[in-house]
Amino acid sequence: MRLRSSILIGALCYSSRVAATPVAHTPASPYIHTLTRDVAIIGGGASGTYAAIKLRDAGRTVAIVEKTDYLGGHAVTYTDPISKRPADYGVIVLSNNSIVNSYLSRLNVPAAPVAFNGENAKYFDFKSGEINPYYLIPDPRDALRAYAAQLAKYPFLDTGFNLPYPVPEDLLITFGEFIEKYNLAGLSRIAFQWTQGFGDYLQVPTIYIMRYFNPRLLSGLTANTFISAGPYNISSLYTKAAKLLGEDVLYSSTVASTRRVPSADGYIKIILNTPKGKVLLRAKRILITIPPLVDDNFLNPFCPDSRETKIFKKFKHFNLWAAAVKDPAIPLGVSVLNVAPGNLTTPYGLAQMPAVYYFRTTPAPGIYATAYGTPAGMELRDEDVKGEIQAAMQRLRSGGDLNTTTTEPANIVAFNSHSPYELTVSPKEIKAGFYKDLYALQGYQNTWWSGAAFLAHDSSGLWQFTSDIVDRLVAGLR
Repeated sequence: MRLRSSILIGALCYSSRVAATPVAHTPASPYIHTLTRDVAIIGGGASGTYAAIKLRDAGRTVAIVEKTDYLGGHAVTYTDPISKRPADYGVIVLSNNSIVNSYLSRLNVPAAPVAFNGENAKYFDFKSGEINPYYLIPDPRDALRAYAAQLAKYPFLDTGFNLPYPVPEDLLITFGEFIEKYNLAGLSRIAFQWTQGFGDYLQVPTIYIMRYFNPRLLSGLTANTFISAGPYNISSLYTKAAKLLGEDVLYSSTVASTRRVPSADGYIKIILNTPKGKVLLRAKRILITIPPLVDDNFLNPFCPDSRETKIFKKFKHFNLWAAAVKDPAIPLGVSVLNVAPGNLTTPYGLAQMPAVYYFRTTPAPGIYATAYGTPAGMELRDEDVKGEIQAAMQRLRSGGDLNTTTTEPANIVAFNSHSPYELTVSPKEIKAGFYKDLYALQGYQNTWWSGAAFLAHDSSGLWQFTSDIVDRLVAGLR
């Protein structure tokens, strides 16, 4: 449960109207030590880690504040102790472009091409656990070509939400309406799989699906240009980054309070809770890469002012969890995908959320990647989601269409919450200039922003977006 105590936060925030007072570091200081850096980076996921490496390479000092005990965010890998083979179950593929290849080369991480042609998939109703004999896989080829033509109308989406005004109406209708309008039914299954985390994605404004299901993703699917880091071990990239950054990463740490108005010496004051005690972090700039939600777990310790709060409070989010499972009942090399029961009992036969999306093969024999998503606004505990995944595996066994002779149990071997996921606002807010106001916050109160809310959950795209933000941030540093 997230606390929302305005009294608590009020006690931790520093008024921007009060003159800054340098903190004397004496034996009586409440801080175990003081760090001084050019840039404080909040969050060590795809954006934060990339920013730290780029800033270090530019000769700037950094500190990453990361709440977990690892870098990488949604880039998680399980290594099977039997086969010793890695299995990515969060971020699985990357675009094969210059910024990705340059970053992998910088960290000396190998890559390999990935193709999704010829996946041996079987379509089950996960509610009954039975195979759905009525489900017909739509042929996506014509729809993908038609969708590519639609994407080409909006090249400004390639770099984020730099929208023209008035915003094109097609971007504001739901993606279900967009599919109907342009006869894209053949796209329905692929889009469902690749836009996981949007709940009922047919009800999501088209602009968000296009930002996620973008030209890079489309090229990866149609031209087989995806690559895998490691290969098939995305965590190796972040392990290399962690080694390079060393003590510049503060793991298992959170921001207790900040004062974003610089002291006379030009430094911002950030108080951190770390496993060993409170640390004072002095920085010239802050780069925030965590979800910008007005919440005690996210932005409240940064004391957002009325301008920032007015913008960020408009965000709504979905939730997504990822896991690696071991289930001997699923035949080796077979992916099991979730569809609705019967003959088109839902639009395009898509499974309704909340639900498990799939159990998909990985390079580790017998290990399957899975994901569980919810509609917007539905909050679940991690333990509840684990229970739902286990229940789905049990129903598939009970349905009688898998290898039900095995006596080995099905287990979740790794689990990761990606929540909150996919921050969105209403078409009304988009039309009224929400993203223009959001992007205008860059540099305001000595704070810069990156992360999925400013682009999409797309590591390849986020590295480019973050690179551009870091260039602008550095240009303003003395």
